[in-house]
Amino acid sequence: MDSPTASPPEAKPDKAPEKGESWIDSPSFPFVAPLLLYMLMLMLESDEDGSKYYMYPVKAIVVGALIVWVWKRLPKIEIKAFWLSFAVGVVGIVQWIALEPYLVWGEDKYEGGYNPYLYAEEYGYGMTVVVALLFMRVFGAAVVVPIAEEIFWRGFLMRFLINPNKDKIKPPKDKLNTLAWLDYDLDRFTYDHWSKNPLGQYRPVSFWFTTCAFCMVHGQYWTVAFIYGVLVGWLFCKTKSLGDAIFAHAVSNLILGLYVIYTGYYWFW
Repeated sequence: MDSPTASPPEAKPDKAPEKGESWIDSPSFPFVAPLLLYMLMLMLESDEDGSKYYMYPVKAIVVGALIVWVWKRLPKIEIKAFWLSFAVGVVGIVQWIALEPYLVWGEDKYEGGYNPYLYAEEYGYGMTVVVALLFMRVFGAAVVVPIAEEIFWRGFLMRFLINPNKDKIKPPKDKLNTLAWLDYDLDRFTYDHWSKNPLGQYRPVSFWFTTCAFCMVHGQYWTVAFIYGVLVGWLFCKTKSLGDAIFAHAVSNLILGLYVIYTGYYWFW
């Protein structure tokens, strides 16, 4: 993939926290905290007691509130290429659905999922609860998740793995440095070196490592998630905009949500 020739916009300048300051004050917090909180709350959900059904709305609201709280500390979120982002979102989710029968394996792949109808039937709830749960599931997937994921994967991790001073900083030869393969200085790696990197900068290690990490967290859907990650990563490098990556992701998740509700293929959730 060739890096676009247009000069990328500079990210908001960040300052490394002084010793003794909390992680909340660090440049990484607004990028990492929403997805971290989402994953921690995911651990509280269970299929056995039905807690995943009422925990998902709680998770969407709590993580959404955290995103609102840190929003001003993020780079400006704007959509620069509406139709391109829309197209990437559509193509990304179409391949996800179309290739699922061929690239997703496992005897249990059609089991489970988030099906409010089963929950309502088991616990004696009416359609009001079903509609409310479906609404919150779509809201979480189409609004909260795209923001939490993209600001972490593309906004943080892709930049975190790029050393802005690669040619100037050399690890000491007389000290064991497990990060030498990235040519990092440990102090800069620990604090704010990544925040100096512009959004959408393409470097092979950061791009493909981020894409692989993104696909692996999607479990048995890792194959289609890899393709999806490449598409959104390419969009991010082309537009230099988190807004476009978020919008494409939102379009994909919204289409998938409507598709699931229409077809009843709740295993996609």
